[in-house]
Amino acid sequence: MNYAYVMDFSWIAEYYPRFIYAALLTLKLTLITAAASFVIGLIAGQMRMARNIFIRIPSAAYIDFFRTTPLLVQVVFFFFFLPLFLGMRADAWTAGILALSLNYGAFFAEIFRAGVGSLDRGQSEAALAIGMTPVQSLRRVIYPQAIRRMVPPIGSMFVSLLKDSSLVSILGVPELMNTAQNVGSITFRNIEVLFFVAMIYFVLTYPMVLFANRLHKRSNTWAH
Repeated sequence: MNYAYVMDFSWIAEYYPRFIYAALLTLKLTLITAAASFVIGLIAGQMRMARNIFIRIPSAAYIDFFRTTPLLVQVVFFFFFLPLFLGMRADAWTAGILALSLNYGAFFAEIFRAGVGSLDRGQSEAALAIGMTPVQSLRRVIYPQAIRRMVPPIGSMFVSLLKDSSLVSILGVPELMNTAQNVGSITFRNIEVLFFVAMIYFVLTYPMVLFANRLHKRSNTWAH
C-alpha cells in the first residue's frame, strides 16, 4: 500500500515566536563571532608574516590547527576543555562563540596574509623610505589596497559563518537549528520544520550574498 506524505504547516502559528527568537539569537551569535574572528584573523595574519620566528611559528601553529580540524569537534572540545583543564566555567554560548571565533579567525588570518602578500613589496619599502613607521605603512598604504582584494572572500566567510552557527545547536544553544530539533520532536513534523528553517536561513543569508556580490563588483571596479 502506497503512503503519500501530506505536508502540514499548521504548527507555524503556534511556534513562530520561538523561531523569531532563534533567528535573532543566530544573528547575534553571528555578529559577535564575526567581529571577534575578524580581529583575531587580523592579528594572527600579521603575526604569521612577522620575520621573528618566535612570533611567526605560534601563529602558524594556531592557523594550521584550526583550519585542519573539524569545527564541530572544536565546538564540543571547548565546551568540555575549558572547565575540565582550565577550571573556567563556560556555558554553551561562550564555548560556541570561542570555537567559532578561533576557527574563523584562522581562515581570516590566511585571507589577510594572502591580501597583503599579493601587493608589490616595493610599496611598503617606498612607504618606509619616506619616513613612515611600519604601522603607518600598513595603515595608510598596504591595507587600504589589500582590503579591496580581500572583500570577496571576507564576504563569503561571513555568509559561511552564519550557516556554521548552526553547529552550536549540539551544545543546546537555542538558535535556529536547536529550535528546529525541539519543535520537530514536539510536532512530529520534522520535514516541514527543517524546510521552514531552511527558508529562514535563506532569508538571512541571501541579502548577505547580494551585498558580498556587490562589493565584489565594486572591488573589481576599484582594481581597474
